[in-house]
Amino acid sequence: MTTWDIPEEALEEEIGIPELFTGRHEDLAYFLNWAVEAKRKLSQSHVILARKRRGKTALVQRLFNILYTQNDPKIIPFYIRIDEGPTTRLQFSVRLFTALISQYLGFKRRDPALIREVLSLDRLEKETVDDPILLRKVEDMQAYVAKQNSELAWELARESGHTISSLKDERIIQIIDEFQYLEDRAYVNDDQKVLAKLGSFYQRTGSSKVSPQIITGSYIGWLSKIVNRMVGRYDHYYLEPLTTDEAFAAVYNYSTVLRREVSDETAAYMVEACHRDPYYIARTFRSQCPRKDLTSKDDIREILQFETGEKGNIYAMWMEYLEHAFTRINDKNAKKIVLYLAHHGENERTRKEILDDLNLDMDDYDLEKKLHKLVKADIIAGGRSNYVYQGLGDPIFAMVIRKKYQQEIDQVPIQNIEGDLYRQLKQVKGAVAYYKGVNAEYRILNRVLFLGQKRTPAANAFHGVPEGFELGPFAGIGKRKWHVDQEHSLEADLYAEAEDTNGSDLIMEIKHVENLSGLAMIEAFIAKCEQLRERLPRPTTFAFYSETGFTDVQAARLEAAGIMYSDGNKLFS
Repeated sequence: MTTWDIPEEALEEEIGIPELFTGRHEDLAYFLNWAVEAKRKLSQSHVILARKRRGKTALVQRLFNILYTQNDPKIIPFYIRIDEGPTTRLQFSVRLFTALISQYLGFKRRDPALIREVLSLDRLEKETVDDPILLRKVEDMQAYVAKQNSELAWELARESGHTISSLKDERIIQIIDEFQYLEDRAYVNDDQKVLAKLGSFYQRTGSSKVSPQIITGSYIGWLSKIVNRMVGRYDHYYLEPLTTDEAFAAVYNYSTVLRREVSDETAAYMVEACHRDPYYIARTFRSQCPRKDLTSKDDIREILQFETGEKGNIYAMWMEYLEHAFTRINDKNAKKIVLYLAHHGENERTRKEILDDLNLDMDDYDLEKKLHKLVKADIIAGGRSNYVYQGLGDPIFAMVIRKKYQQEIDQVPIQNIEGDLYRQLKQVKGAVAYYKGVNAEYRILNRVLFLGQKRTPAANAFHGVPEGFELGPFAGIGKRKWHVDQEHSLEADLYAEAEDTNGSDLIMEIKHVENLSGLAMIEAFIAKCEQLRERLPRPTTFAFYSETGFTDVQAARLEAAGIMYSDGNKLFS
Protein backbone atom coordinates (compact mmCIF):
# COMPACT_ATOMS: atom_id res chain seq x y z
CA MET A 1 0.00 0.00 0.00
CA THR A 2 1.28 3.46 -0.90
CA THR A 3 0.40 6.65 0.93
CA TRP A 4 -1.67 7.66 -2.13
CA ASP A 5 -4.02 4.71 -1.65
CA ILE A 6 -7.14 5.37 0.40
CA PRO A 7 -7.33 2.71 3.12
CA GLU A 8 -10.45 1.14 4.54
CA GLU A 9 -12.06 3.77 6.74
CA ALA A 10 -12.53 1.71 9.90
CA LEU A 11 -12.07 4.91 11.93
CA GLU A 12 -14.17 7.81 10.67
CA GLU A 13 -11.70 10.52 9.66
CA GLU A 14 -12.59 14.03 10.79
CA ILE A 15 -11.25 15.51 7.57
CA GLY A 16 -14.46 14.36 5.90
CA ILE A 17 -14.36 12.23 2.79
CA PRO A 18 -11.02 10.35 2.76
CA GLU A 19 -10.08 11.77 -0.65
CA LEU A 20 -9.47 15.18 0.95
CA PHE A 21 -6.37 13.89 2.75
CA THR A 22 -3.40 15.18 0.75
CA GLY A 23 0.36 14.97 1.15
CA ARG A 24 2.16 14.11 4.39
CA HIS A 25 4.02 11.37 2.50
CA GLU A 26 7.21 11.70 4.55
CA ASP A 27 5.32 11.92 7.84
CA LEU A 28 3.24 8.84 7.08
CA ALA A 29 6.28 6.93 5.84
CA TYR A 30 8.11 7.80 9.06
CA PHE A 31 5.37 6.48 11.33
CA LEU A 32 4.62 3.43 9.20
CA ASN A 33 8.28 2.47 9.49
CA TRP A 34 8.07 3.28 13.21
CA ALA A 35 5.17 0.81 13.52
CA VAL A 36 7.17 -1.88 11.72
CA GLU A 37 10.10 -1.32 14.07
CA ALA A 38 7.71 -1.68 17.00
CA LYS A 39 7.45 -5.38 16.16
CA ARG A 40 11.13 -5.64 17.11
CA LYS A 41 10.58 -3.59 20.29
CA LEU A 42 12.69 -0.78 18.86
CA SER A 43 10.17 2.06 18.71
CA GLN A 44 10.22 4.89 21.25
CA SER A 45 6.96 6.61 22.13
CA HIS A 46 6.51 9.88 20.22
CA VAL A 47 4.84 13.22 20.80
CA ILE A 48 3.65 15.07 17.67
CA LEU A 49 3.79 18.82 18.24
CA ALA A 50 1.99 21.35 16.08
CA ARG A 51 -0.54 24.10 16.58
CA LYS A 52 -4.25 23.66 15.96
CA ARG A 53 -5.37 22.79 12.43
CA ARG A 54 -1.90 21.89 11.21
CA GLY A 55 -3.11 18.35 10.40
CA LYS A 56 -2.13 16.24 13.43
CA THR A 57 -5.52 14.56 13.79
CA ALA A 58 -5.79 13.91 10.05
CA LEU A 59 -2.31 12.34 10.09
CA VAL A 60 -2.84 10.00 13.04
CA GLN A 61 -6.33 8.98 11.95
CA ARG A 62 -5.02 8.15 8.47
CA LEU A 63 -2.15 6.22 10.10
CA PHE A 64 -4.71 4.24 12.11
CA ASN A 65 -6.70 3.34 8.99
CA ILE A 66 -3.60 2.32 7.05
CA LEU A 67 -2.48 0.03 9.89
CA TYR A 68 -6.01 -1.39 10.10
CA THR A 69 -6.08 -2.03 6.35
CA GLN A 70 -2.62 -3.62 6.29
CA ASN A 71 -4.01 -6.13 8.82
CA ASP A 72 -0.71 -7.24 10.29
CA PRO A 73 -1.91 -9.49 13.16
CA LYS A 74 0.99 -8.29 15.32
CA ILE A 75 0.32 -4.53 14.92
CA ILE A 76 -3.01 -3.40 16.39
CA PRO A 77 -3.79 0.34 16.22
CA PHE A 78 -5.79 2.10 18.93
CA TYR A 79 -7.01 5.70 18.77
CA ILE A 80 -8.66 7.92 21.36
CA ARG A 81 -9.19 11.66 21.40
CA ILE A 82 -9.27 13.45 24.76
CA ASP A 83 -12.32 15.65 25.17
CA GLU A 84 -11.98 19.28 26.20
CA GLY A 85 -14.87 18.99 28.67
CA PRO A 86 -14.50 17.97 32.33
CA THR A 87 -14.48 14.33 33.41
CA THR A 88 -13.49 12.30 36.45
CA ARG A 89 -10.65 9.84 36.84
CA LEU A 90 -13.08 6.92 37.03
CA GLN A 91 -15.15 8.06 34.05
CA PHE A 92 -12.09 8.51 31.88
CA SER A 93 -10.60 5.19 33.02
CA VAL A 94 -13.71 3.34 31.89
CA ARG A 95 -13.79 5.26 28.61
CA LEU A 96 -10.14 4.55 27.85
CA PHE A 97 -10.42 0.88 28.79
CA THR A 98 -13.66 0.10 26.93
CA ALA A 99 -12.41 1.93 23.82
CA LEU A 100 -9.16 -0.06 23.88
CA ILE A 101 -10.85 -3.45 24.22
CA SER A 102 -13.59 -2.60 21.69
CA GLN A 103 -11.06 -1.50 19.06
CA TYR A 104 -8.86 -4.51 19.78
CA LEU A 105 -11.83 -6.80 19.07
CA GLY A 106 -12.78 -4.70 16.03
CA PHE A 107 -9.31 -5.14 14.57
CA LYS A 108 -9.16 -8.88 15.24
CA ARG A 109 -12.67 -9.50 13.90
CA ARG A 110 -12.31 -7.03 11.00
CA ASP A 111 -15.45 -5.28 12.24
CA PRO A 112 -15.35 -1.46 11.82
CA ALA A 113 -18.49 -1.11 13.93
CA LEU A 114 -16.41 -2.00 17.00
CA ILE A 115 -13.94 0.74 16.08
CA ARG A 116 -16.66 3.36 15.85
CA GLU A 117 -18.91 2.37 18.76
CA VAL A 118 -17.46 1.61 22.18
CA LEU A 119 -19.06 -1.35 23.92
CA SER A 120 -20.10 -1.19 27.57
CA LEU A 121 -18.32 -3.31 30.19
CA ASP A 122 -21.29 -5.70 30.30
CA ARG A 123 -21.19 -6.16 26.52
CA LEU A 124 -17.43 -6.61 26.61
CA GLU A 125 -17.81 -9.33 29.23
CA LYS A 126 -19.97 -11.30 26.78
CA GLU A 127 -17.74 -10.57 23.77
CA THR A 128 -14.52 -11.74 25.48
CA VAL A 129 -15.67 -15.08 26.94
CA ASP A 130 -13.39 -16.92 24.50
CA ASP A 131 -10.34 -14.81 25.37
CA PRO A 132 -9.22 -15.41 29.00
CA ILE A 133 -6.72 -12.53 28.97
CA LEU A 134 -9.24 -9.93 27.84
CA LEU A 135 -12.02 -11.39 29.98
CA ARG A 136 -9.90 -11.15 33.11
CA LYS A 137 -9.18 -7.49 32.41
CA VAL A 138 -12.88 -6.75 31.85
CA GLU A 139 -13.86 -8.48 35.07
CA ASP A 140 -11.21 -6.56 37.00
CA MET A 141 -12.50 -3.24 35.64
CA GLN A 142 -16.08 -4.20 36.52
CA ALA A 143 -14.96 -4.90 40.10
CA TYR A 144 -13.12 -1.56 40.40
CA VAL A 145 -16.12 0.34 39.03
CA ALA A 146 -18.46 -1.45 41.46
CA LYS A 147 -16.22 -0.37 44.35
CA GLN A 148 -15.72 3.15 42.87
CA ASN A 149 -11.97 2.54 43.12
CA SER A 150 -10.76 5.13 40.63
CA GLU A 151 -7.06 4.67 41.41
CA LEU A 152 -6.99 0.98 40.48
CA ALA A 153 -9.35 1.57 37.54
CA TRP A 154 -6.98 4.23 36.19
CA GLU A 155 -3.94 2.01 36.61
CA LEU A 156 -5.70 -0.88 34.83
CA ALA A 157 -6.88 1.32 31.95
CA ARG A 158 -3.49 2.98 31.51
CA GLU A 159 -1.48 -0.27 31.65
CA SER A 160 -3.82 -2.55 29.65
CA GLY A 161 -2.19 -1.80 26.30
CA HIS A 162 1.22 -2.80 27.66
CA THR A 163 -0.07 -5.84 29.58
CA ILE A 164 -2.15 -7.32 26.75
CA SER A 165 0.68 -6.76 24.25
CA SER A 166 3.12 -8.50 26.59
CA LEU A 167 0.89 -11.50 27.26
CA LYS A 168 -0.06 -11.98 23.60
CA ASP A 169 3.28 -11.01 22.04
CA GLU A 170 1.56 -8.29 20.00
CA ARG A 171 2.06 -4.54 19.59
CA ILE A 172 -0.88 -2.31 20.46
CA ILE A 173 0.00 1.08 18.97
CA GLN A 174 -1.65 3.65 21.23
CA ILE A 175 -2.57 6.97 19.59
CA ILE A 176 -3.77 9.57 22.12
CA ASP A 177 -4.97 12.78 20.45
CA GLU A 178 -5.01 16.11 22.35
CA PHE A 179 -3.09 14.57 25.25
CA GLN A 180 -2.66 17.87 27.10
CA TYR A 181 -6.29 17.89 28.25
CA LEU A 182 -5.52 14.97 30.57
CA GLU A 183 -3.74 17.47 32.81
CA ASP A 184 -6.53 19.94 33.52
CA ARG A 185 -9.83 18.36 32.44
CA ALA A 186 -9.92 15.24 34.64
CA TYR A 187 -10.80 15.53 38.31
CA VAL A 188 -10.33 13.06 41.16
CA ASN A 189 -14.02 13.19 42.14
CA ASP A 190 -17.36 14.47 40.87
CA ASP A 191 -17.05 17.64 42.95
CA GLN A 192 -14.37 18.84 40.47
CA LYS A 193 -12.25 20.34 43.24
CA VAL A 194 -8.98 18.46 42.73
CA LEU A 195 -7.39 17.81 39.34
CA ALA A 196 -6.16 14.25 38.81
CA LYS A 197 -3.40 15.37 36.36
CA LEU A 198 -3.62 12.06 34.50
CA GLY A 199 -0.99 12.99 31.91
CA SER A 200 1.75 12.86 34.52
CA PHE A 201 1.04 9.17 35.16
CA TYR A 202 2.40 8.27 31.71
CA GLN A 203 5.93 8.58 33.09
CA ARG A 204 6.17 4.78 33.16
CA THR A 205 3.59 3.87 30.53
CA GLY A 206 5.36 5.98 27.90
CA SER A 207 8.43 3.74 28.23
CA SER A 208 6.64 0.65 26.91
CA LYS A 209 8.31 -0.97 23.92
CA VAL A 210 5.52 -3.51 23.37
CA SER A 211 2.76 -0.87 23.33
CA PRO A 212 4.43 2.39 22.28
CA GLN A 213 2.41 5.58 22.04
CA ILE A 214 1.93 8.50 19.71
CA ILE A 215 0.50 11.45 21.59
CA THR A 216 -0.46 14.78 20.06
CA GLY A 217 -1.36 18.23 21.27
CA SER A 218 -2.44 21.56 19.82
CA TYR A 219 -0.76 23.71 22.46
CA ILE A 220 2.95 23.07 21.92
CA GLY A 221 4.19 24.86 25.03
CA TRP A 222 1.57 23.28 27.26
CA LEU A 223 2.16 19.75 25.99
CA SER A 224 5.94 20.18 25.97
CA LYS A 225 5.82 21.14 29.64
CA ILE A 226 3.99 17.88 30.43
CA VAL A 227 6.22 15.70 28.27
CA ASN A 228 9.47 17.30 29.42
CA ARG A 229 8.72 16.14 32.95
CA MET A 230 8.89 12.60 31.57
CA VAL A 231 12.53 12.89 30.56
CA GLY A 232 13.52 10.60 27.71
CA ARG A 233 10.13 8.88 27.43
CA TYR A 234 8.89 10.58 24.26
CA ASP A 235 10.72 11.57 21.10
CA HIS A 236 9.58 14.95 19.77
CA TYR A 237 8.19 15.10 16.22
CA TYR A 238 7.29 18.53 14.85
CA LEU A 239 4.63 18.63 12.16
CA GLU A 240 5.69 21.31 9.71
CA PRO A 241 3.66 23.04 6.97
CA LEU A 242 3.19 21.03 3.80
CA THR A 243 6.05 20.88 1.32
CA THR A 244 5.58 23.07 -1.75
CA ASP A 245 4.66 20.04 -3.88
CA GLU A 246 2.18 18.82 -1.27
CA ALA A 247 0.65 22.29 -0.91
CA PHE A 248 0.10 22.43 -4.68
CA ALA A 249 -1.42 18.95 -4.51
CA ALA A 250 -3.73 20.06 -1.68
CA VAL A 251 -4.96 23.04 -3.70
CA TYR A 252 -5.69 20.93 -6.80
CA ASN A 253 -7.25 18.18 -4.69
CA TYR A 254 -9.62 20.55 -2.86
CA SER A 255 -10.45 22.12 -6.20
CA THR A 256 -11.33 18.72 -7.68
CA VAL A 257 -13.28 17.32 -4.74
CA LEU A 258 -15.20 20.54 -4.00
CA ARG A 259 -15.63 21.44 -7.70
CA ARG A 260 -14.11 24.91 -7.20
CA GLU A 261 -11.96 25.73 -10.21
CA VAL A 262 -8.47 27.23 -9.85
CA SER A 263 -5.89 28.20 -12.44
CA ASP A 264 -2.22 27.27 -12.26
CA GLU A 265 -1.48 30.91 -11.41
CA THR A 266 -4.02 31.15 -8.59
CA ALA A 267 -3.00 27.72 -7.26
CA ALA A 268 0.57 29.00 -7.01
CA TYR A 269 -0.61 32.23 -5.40
CA MET A 270 -2.70 30.32 -2.85
CA VAL A 271 0.24 28.07 -1.90
CA GLU A 272 2.42 31.07 -1.02
CA ALA A 273 -0.26 33.36 0.42
CA CYS A 274 -1.48 30.53 2.69
CA HIS A 275 2.06 29.76 3.80
CA ARG A 276 1.68 26.09 2.72
CA ASP A 277 -0.65 25.60 5.66
CA PRO A 278 -3.34 22.92 5.08
CA TYR A 279 -5.95 24.68 7.23
CA TYR A 280 -5.50 28.04 5.53
CA ILE A 281 -5.81 26.36 2.13
CA ALA A 282 -8.95 24.51 3.24
CA ARG A 283 -10.51 27.71 4.58
CA THR A 284 -9.80 29.54 1.32
CA PHE A 285 -12.00 26.97 -0.43
CA ARG A 286 -14.67 26.80 2.28
CA SER A 287 -14.85 30.46 3.26
CA GLN A 288 -18.21 32.23 3.60
CA CYS A 289 -16.70 35.32 2.00
CA PRO A 290 -19.04 36.67 -0.72
CA ARG A 291 -16.14 36.68 -3.20
CA LYS A 292 -15.92 33.12 -4.54
CA ASP A 293 -13.91 33.08 -7.79
CA LEU A 294 -10.73 31.09 -7.10
CA THR A 295 -9.41 31.75 -10.59
CA SER A 296 -9.04 35.40 -9.51
CA LYS A 297 -6.16 36.53 -7.30
CA ASP A 298 -8.24 39.54 -6.25
CA ASP A 299 -10.97 37.26 -4.93
CA ILE A 300 -8.44 35.12 -3.05
CA ARG A 301 -7.04 38.27 -1.44
CA GLU A 302 -10.56 39.27 -0.39
CA ILE A 303 -11.16 35.78 1.03
CA LEU A 304 -8.01 35.96 3.14
CA GLN A 305 -8.97 39.43 4.35
CA PHE A 306 -12.38 38.03 5.33
CA GLU A 307 -10.92 34.94 7.03
CA THR A 308 -8.51 37.00 9.14
CA GLY A 309 -11.30 39.32 10.25
CA GLU A 310 -13.93 38.86 12.95
CA LYS A 311 -16.27 36.75 10.79
CA GLY A 312 -13.56 34.38 9.61
CA ASN A 313 -12.77 30.87 10.84
CA ILE A 314 -9.01 31.50 10.71
CA TYR A 315 -9.55 34.49 12.99
CA ALA A 316 -11.63 32.35 15.39
CA MET A 317 -8.95 29.66 15.53
CA TRP A 318 -6.22 32.14 16.47
CA MET A 319 -8.50 33.83 19.02
CA GLU A 320 -8.50 30.56 20.96
CA TYR A 321 -4.73 30.86 21.34
CA LEU A 322 -4.78 34.56 22.14
CA GLU A 323 -7.52 34.20 24.75
CA HIS A 324 -5.69 31.20 26.23
CA ALA A 325 -2.58 33.37 26.52
CA PHE A 326 -4.02 36.70 27.62
CA THR A 327 -6.22 35.23 30.35
CA ARG A 328 -2.93 34.15 31.93
CA ILE A 329 -0.96 37.28 30.99
CA ASN A 330 -3.59 39.98 31.18
CA ASP A 331 -1.86 43.25 30.35
CA LYS A 332 -1.35 45.59 27.44
CA ASN A 333 2.41 44.94 27.32
CA ALA A 334 1.85 41.29 26.36
CA LYS A 335 -0.26 42.34 23.37
CA LYS A 336 2.34 44.94 22.37
CA ILE A 337 5.10 42.33 22.47
CA VAL A 338 3.16 39.82 20.36
CA LEU A 339 2.24 42.49 17.83
CA TYR A 340 5.85 43.75 17.70
CA LEU A 341 7.36 40.29 17.15
CA ALA A 342 4.69 39.35 14.61
CA HIS A 343 5.64 42.47 12.67
CA HIS A 344 9.28 41.33 12.59
CA GLY A 345 8.34 37.85 11.37
CA GLU A 346 11.13 35.33 11.87
CA ASN A 347 13.76 38.00 12.58
CA GLU A 348 15.12 37.54 16.10
CA ARG A 349 14.94 40.40 18.57
CA THR A 350 16.89 40.58 21.84
CA ARG A 351 15.23 41.40 25.14
CA LYS A 352 17.04 44.75 25.14
CA GLU A 353 15.68 45.58 21.68
CA ILE A 354 12.18 44.67 22.83
CA LEU A 355 12.49 46.84 25.96
CA ASP A 356 13.93 49.81 24.07
CA ASP A 357 11.78 49.68 20.95
CA LEU A 358 8.54 49.32 22.92
CA ASN A 359 9.64 51.58 25.78
CA LEU A 360 8.37 49.04 28.28
CA ASP A 361 8.15 50.01 31.95
CA MET A 362 9.66 46.79 33.36
CA ASP A 363 13.09 45.33 34.02
CA ASP A 364 14.80 42.57 32.06
CA TYR A 365 13.86 39.90 34.62
CA ASP A 366 10.12 40.63 34.40
CA LEU A 367 10.31 40.79 30.60
CA GLU A 368 12.02 37.39 30.47
CA LYS A 369 9.22 35.84 32.57
CA LYS A 370 6.55 37.40 30.35
CA LEU A 371 8.27 36.28 27.16
CA HIS A 372 8.61 32.76 28.55
CA LYS A 373 4.82 32.64 29.17
CA LEU A 374 4.10 33.88 25.64
CA VAL A 375 6.32 31.16 24.18
CA LYS A 376 4.47 28.54 26.25
CA ALA A 377 1.19 29.95 24.90
CA ASP A 378 2.43 29.33 21.31
CA ILE A 379 1.95 32.90 20.08
CA ILE A 380 5.65 33.83 19.90
CA ALA A 381 8.74 31.64 19.45
CA GLY A 382 12.04 31.37 21.24
CA GLY A 383 15.22 32.14 19.34
CA ARG A 384 18.65 30.54 19.21
CA SER A 385 19.33 31.50 22.82
CA ASN A 386 17.34 32.46 25.89
CA TYR A 387 18.09 36.11 25.15
CA VAL A 388 16.40 36.36 21.75
CA TYR A 389 12.80 35.86 20.61
CA GLN A 390 10.88 36.00 17.36
CA GLY A 391 7.42 35.92 15.87
CA LEU A 392 5.85 32.75 14.51
CA GLY A 393 6.89 33.61 10.96
CA ASP A 394 3.27 33.16 9.90
CA PRO A 395 1.95 36.10 7.86
CA ILE A 396 -1.67 34.98 8.30
CA PHE A 397 -1.29 35.10 12.09
CA ALA A 398 0.33 38.51 11.72
CA MET A 399 -2.76 39.67 9.80
CA VAL A 400 -5.05 38.43 12.59
CA ILE A 401 -3.04 40.01 15.41
CA ARG A 402 -2.76 43.35 13.62
CA LYS A 403 -6.50 43.53 12.95
CA LYS A 404 -7.28 42.58 16.54
CA TYR A 405 -4.88 44.82 18.48
CA GLN A 406 -3.01 47.38 16.35
CA GLN A 407 -5.81 49.93 16.36
CA GLU A 408 -6.03 49.69 20.17
CA ILE A 409 -2.27 49.84 20.78
CA ASP A 410 -0.96 52.13 18.04
CA GLN A 411 -4.12 54.17 17.37
CA VAL A 412 -4.02 53.21 13.67
CA PRO A 413 -7.41 53.35 11.84
CA ILE A 414 -8.61 49.86 10.90
CA GLN A 415 -9.03 50.84 7.24
CA ASN A 416 -5.33 51.76 7.12
CA ILE A 417 -4.41 48.36 8.58
CA GLU A 418 -6.61 46.47 6.09
CA GLY A 419 -5.22 48.53 3.21
CA ASP A 420 -1.66 47.77 4.30
CA LEU A 421 -2.41 44.05 4.57
CA TYR A 422 -4.08 44.03 1.14
CA ARG A 423 -0.94 45.58 -0.34
CA GLN A 424 1.16 42.88 1.34
CA LEU A 425 -1.06 40.18 -0.16
CA LYS A 426 -0.75 41.82 -3.55
CA GLN A 427 3.04 41.55 -3.33
CA VAL A 428 2.82 37.74 -3.08
CA LYS A 429 3.89 36.53 -6.51
CA GLY A 430 3.15 32.81 -6.39
CA ALA A 431 5.64 31.02 -8.60
CA VAL A 432 4.01 28.44 -10.88
CA ALA A 433 5.98 25.33 -9.90
CA TYR A 434 6.77 22.70 -12.48
CA TYR A 435 6.86 19.51 -10.46
CA LYS A 436 6.60 15.83 -11.22
CA GLY A 437 5.68 12.62 -9.46
CA VAL A 438 2.64 11.51 -7.56
CA ASN A 439 1.53 15.02 -6.55
CA ALA A 440 1.32 16.13 -10.18
CA GLU A 441 -1.45 13.58 -10.68
CA TYR A 442 -3.76 15.83 -8.65
CA ARG A 443 -3.20 18.60 -11.17
CA ILE A 444 -4.02 16.32 -14.09
CA LEU A 445 -7.18 14.98 -12.41
CA ASN A 446 -8.20 18.57 -11.79
CA ARG A 447 -7.57 19.54 -15.40
CA VAL A 448 -9.56 16.63 -16.84
CA LEU A 449 -12.47 17.27 -14.45
CA PHE A 450 -12.87 20.91 -15.44
CA LEU A 451 -12.31 20.25 -19.15
CA GLY A 452 -15.24 17.88 -18.82
CA GLN A 453 -17.33 20.33 -16.81
CA LYS A 454 -16.85 22.92 -19.57
CA ARG A 455 -17.67 20.28 -22.23
CA THR A 456 -14.36 21.03 -23.92
CA PRO A 457 -14.03 19.04 -27.18
CA ALA A 458 -11.85 16.01 -26.47
CA ALA A 459 -9.71 16.77 -29.53
CA ASN A 460 -8.57 19.97 -27.79
CA ALA A 461 -6.89 17.91 -25.07
CA PHE A 462 -6.07 14.53 -26.69
CA HIS A 463 -4.83 13.03 -29.90
CA GLY A 464 -6.46 9.95 -31.41
CA VAL A 465 -9.95 10.68 -30.10
CA PRO A 466 -12.42 7.91 -31.07
CA GLU A 467 -15.43 9.01 -33.07
CA GLY A 468 -18.36 9.95 -30.85
CA PHE A 469 -16.36 10.28 -27.62
CA GLU A 470 -17.22 13.34 -25.52
CA LEU A 471 -15.05 14.50 -22.65
CA GLY A 472 -17.34 14.60 -19.62
CA PRO A 473 -18.95 16.05 -17.70
CA PHE A 474 -17.92 13.60 -14.99
CA ALA A 475 -19.84 12.54 -11.88
CA GLY A 476 -16.63 11.60 -10.10
CA ILE A 477 -12.92 11.41 -10.72
CA GLY A 478 -10.02 9.83 -8.85
CA LYS A 479 -7.70 6.85 -8.63
CA ARG A 480 -9.23 3.37 -8.84
CA LYS A 481 -8.13 -0.18 -8.07
CA TRP A 482 -9.70 -3.48 -9.10
CA HIS A 483 -8.70 -6.65 -7.24
CA VAL A 484 -8.10 -9.57 -9.59
CA ASP A 485 -7.39 -11.96 -6.73
CA GLN A 486 -5.81 -11.79 -3.27
CA GLU A 487 -2.35 -11.13 -4.68
CA HIS A 488 -3.01 -9.16 -7.88
CA SER A 489 -4.82 -5.94 -8.70
CA LEU A 490 -5.24 -3.53 -11.59
CA GLU A 491 -4.89 0.20 -10.99
CA ALA A 492 -5.95 3.28 -12.91
CA ASP A 493 -4.06 6.53 -12.28
CA LEU A 494 -7.23 8.37 -13.33
CA TYR A 495 -10.75 7.00 -13.47
CA ALA A 496 -13.51 9.44 -14.46
CA GLU A 497 -17.11 8.28 -14.35
CA ALA A 498 -19.36 9.93 -16.94
CA GLU A 499 -22.28 11.91 -15.54
CA ASP A 500 -24.48 10.77 -18.43
CA THR A 501 -25.30 7.08 -18.03
CA ASN A 502 -25.14 6.77 -21.83
CA GLY A 503 -21.70 8.39 -21.94
CA SER A 504 -18.26 6.85 -21.76
CA ASP A 505 -16.09 6.64 -18.66
CA LEU A 506 -12.41 7.53 -18.98
CA ILE A 507 -9.36 5.61 -17.72
CA MET A 508 -5.98 7.30 -18.04
CA GLU A 509 -2.41 6.19 -17.46
CA ILE A 510 -0.11 8.99 -16.25
CA LYS A 511 3.67 8.88 -16.74
CA HIS A 512 6.16 11.53 -15.67
CA VAL A 513 9.40 9.92 -16.84
CA GLU A 514 11.88 12.17 -18.65
CA ASN A 515 11.75 10.04 -21.77
CA LEU A 516 9.14 7.40 -22.57
CA SER A 517 11.71 5.06 -24.11
CA GLY A 518 10.57 2.20 -26.33
CA LEU A 519 7.14 0.64 -26.25
CA ALA A 520 7.32 -1.33 -22.99
CA MET A 521 5.16 1.03 -20.90
CA ILE A 522 2.67 1.46 -23.70
CA GLU A 523 2.37 -2.30 -24.30
CA ALA A 524 1.88 -2.86 -20.58
CA PHE A 525 -0.97 -0.33 -20.56
CA ILE A 526 -2.57 -1.89 -23.64
CA ALA A 527 -2.51 -5.26 -21.87
CA LYS A 528 -4.06 -3.66 -18.77
CA CYS A 529 -6.81 -2.13 -20.92
CA GLU A 530 -7.67 -5.54 -22.34
CA GLN A 531 -7.97 -6.98 -18.83
CA LEU A 532 -10.06 -4.05 -17.63
CA ARG A 533 -12.49 -4.22 -20.57
CA GLU A 534 -13.52 -7.66 -19.34
CA ARG A 535 -14.40 -6.27 -15.90
CA LEU A 536 -15.94 -2.88 -16.59
CA PRO A 537 -19.75 -2.70 -16.67
CA ARG A 538 -19.89 0.58 -18.63
CA PRO A 539 -18.45 1.84 -21.92
CA THR A 540 -14.93 3.10 -21.24
CA THR A 541 -12.40 5.06 -23.27
CA PHE A 542 -8.69 4.76 -22.48
CA ALA A 543 -5.99 7.42 -22.62
CA PHE A 544 -2.22 7.59 -22.04
CA TYR A 545 -0.52 10.73 -20.71
CA SER A 546 3.22 11.33 -21.05
CA GLU A 547 4.57 14.63 -19.77
CA THR A 548 7.24 14.81 -22.48
CA GLY A 549 5.29 13.47 -25.45
CA PHE A 550 5.59 10.46 -27.80
CA THR A 551 7.64 9.25 -30.73
CA ASP A 552 5.84 8.60 -34.03
CA VAL A 553 6.08 4.86 -33.39
CA GLN A 554 4.56 5.17 -29.92
CA ALA A 555 1.75 7.40 -31.16
CA ALA A 556 0.96 5.01 -33.98
CA ARG A 557 0.83 2.02 -31.59
CA LEU A 558 -1.61 3.82 -29.30
CA GLU A 559 -3.84 4.86 -32.18
CA ALA A 560 -3.83 1.30 -33.53
CA ALA A 561 -5.01 0.09 -30.11
CA GLY A 562 -7.77 2.72 -30.01
CA ILE A 563 -6.19 4.61 -27.10
CA MET A 564 -6.12 8.41 -26.87
CA TYR A 565 -2.89 10.12 -25.89
CA SER A 566 -1.74 13.52 -24.69
CA ASP A 567 1.25 15.35 -23.26
CA GLY A 568 1.81 18.40 -21.06
CA ASN A 569 1.52 20.87 -23.93
CA LYS A 570 -1.65 19.38 -25.39
CA LEU A 571 -3.58 18.75 -22.16
CA PHE A 572 -2.82 22.16 -20.67
CA SER A 573 -3.02 24.25 -23.84
